[in-house]
Amino acid sequence: MLPKSKVDLYAAIRRDSRTGLSNRALMRSYGVGFLTVKKALESAWPEPRKKLAPRATRLDPFKPLIDQMLRADLDAPRKQRHTVKRIFDRLVDEHGADEVSYQMVRAYVAERRGEIRLQAGRGVVVAFVPQTHKPGAEAEVDFGDVTVRLAGELVTCYLFAFRLSYSGKAVHRIFASCGQEAFFEGHVHALNTLGGVPTGRVRYDNLRAAVARVLGFSRQRVEAERWTAFRSHYGLDALYCQPGIGGAHEKGGVEGEIGWFRRNHLVPVPSLNLQVGAPRSPSGPRSRLRPGSSVMLVNLNLFNDVPDGLTQRARSFVRAHGVKVDVGTVEEHRQWWLERDIPATVIDRMAAFQERWGGLVLPPASQYDGGPRYFAADSPEGSASEGWWFEAGMQRTAVPYSFMIGPSGEFGIHAGQWSPLHATVEGWVESLALTHHASMWAKKIVKVTGNEVDGIVLDEFEPVHEVLGMTDTWWRGADSLVAIYSGEAEALSFPRGRTALIYSGLDEWGLRAGVKDGGSREG
Repeated sequence: MLPKSKVDLYAAIRRDSRTGLSNRALMRSYGVGFLTVKKALESAWPEPRKKLAPRATRLDPFKPLIDQMLRADLDAPRKQRHTVKRIFDRLVDEHGADEVSYQMVRAYVAERRGEIRLQAGRGVVVAFVPQTHKPGAEAEVDFGDVTVRLAGELVTCYLFAFRLSYSGKAVHRIFASCGQEAFFEGHVHALNTLGGVPTGRVRYDNLRAAVARVLGFSRQRVEAERWTAFRSHYGLDALYCQPGIGGAHEKGGVEGEIGWFRRNHLVPVPSLNLQVGAPRSPSGPRSRLRPGSSVMLVNLNLFNDVPDGLTQRARSFVRAHGVKVDVGTVEEHRQWWLERDIPATVIDRMAAFQERWGGLVLPPASQYDGGPRYFAADSPEGSASEGWWFEAGMQRTAVPYSFMIGPSGEFGIHAGQWSPLHATVEGWVESLALTHHASMWAKKIVKVTGNEVDGIVLDEFEPVHEVLGMTDTWWRGADSLVAIYSGEAEALSFPRGRTALIYSGLDEWGLRAGVKDGGSREG
C-alpha cells in the first residue's frame, strides 16, 4: 500500500534506501521521479508548497482609494470615521465601482484597517506565541461547571481538571463545589494518579481557592495562606495567568480539555445514582461527585459501614475515599444458579461477600488498570475437584483477565490461569491504602519492571503482614517501602510484566502510619 501523505512517502523512501535499494529501484517502487527521491534523501520533511501569487480582483483598482479613506480616519473624530458601508457607498457613488460587491470591500477593510493603524504607530500589537513544553515539566489546572441530574433535577457541579502540557494526559474529578477543599483534593488525586509533581510551573487563573487578591493587571497575587502551605508541601510552582479573557489563552489546553470531557463523558446528561448512608456529623467530610464511565457517584460518610478486620490506616482510607453504589443481591439469582448445579455453599459465600463488600468503590489501584470498578459478586465458575471461584467486580478497562475470589477466599486475577494476589479481600484494600499513604509521604518513587525486579535486594527488609501478600507483596525497610506486583506476570505467563515500586525517604509515620507489625493500631 502506497504512503498516505508526502511525509509518509519521504519516510518510506528513506527507510528503503537504508536497506540498500538504489535510487532507480526507489523510483520504480513508489512511482516517483528522480527529484522526489533526491529531496526525500536530503530531508525528512517535504518542502512547503510555493504560495501562488494572489489573483487579480475587480477591487484592485480601488484599493488605494480605500487605503486613503482609512488613513484619513486616523485623525478623524472617533464617532465620525468610515464604516464599511460608507466606504462601499462612496466607491459606488463617487468612483463608479458598480462591479464591486459589499462583501469584497468588507473583507479588504477588515484586513487593512489594523495594518494601516500599525503602520502609523497607532495600533497595539497583539500576537500569540506557540507554546513549547518539556515532558513532565508544566501543567494547567482549572475548574469548569457541568450539569448532572440528581434526584430528577438538574444540578450544577464542578469539574476539576489537571492537564500535563506536553503529553496532554489529564486527570478529572467532579465535585459539588469548587471551594478550597475540592481544589486541594483534586490536586492530591491528580498527583497520586500521575505518580509525581511537575518539575516546572503549573498554570492557574485567579481561582478564589488559591488567590486572595489580584494586584493590578499583572501576575502578582496575594495567595490564600492555606494554598501557599499546600503547594509548598507538594513543591508546586504556580504561575498565574493574566486577568481577563486574554489569560484564558495562556492555559488553552485545560480549557479545551474541560470542553472535551463534557462532550465525551457527560452527553447525554448523566443521572446520579444516590444511595443514602448514615447521617454524618457536622465535622465529617463534604459530599462530592465523581465521574464514572456510565454512572455518577456520591461520596458517603462510611464511618458505620467500613467492614471490620482492617487496620486504622485502611479504615481511614475507605472512609475518606470510598463510595458506595447500588448493586443487586445474590438472592435474585440464587435459583438460577442452583438450577445450573452451582453448589449452595458457593452461593452462600457470594452472598456473604456481597453483604460485606458489595457496591464499594475505591480509588484506582496503581497496577492492574485500576482494579475492580466496584465490588460485586457474580459469575461463579469451577468444579468440585478444582474448587469454585466467583467474580469480585467488573474491570475498569478491557484487560485480559477477571478479578476473582478464589476457593479459599483469596483475591486475585484469572486469565485461564489463577493468580492469587492477596490471601483475602482485606489484603487488597490494605494494599490500596498503603499505596495511597506511601505516595503522599515518600520523597522519591522509583518504578522497576521486568527482570530488573529480581535485582532488588530485600535482605534488610521485612514483609508488610497486613497486606496478606501472595503473588503481590510489600516489604518495609529502614526508610523505604517496596511493592512487588507479580500477578499479571504469572496469570499471563509474561515474566516481563513484573513491576516494583520503591517508595524512599519515609519517616516512621510514612513507613507505618501508626500500624504495628501484624496490623494492630499503635497506642
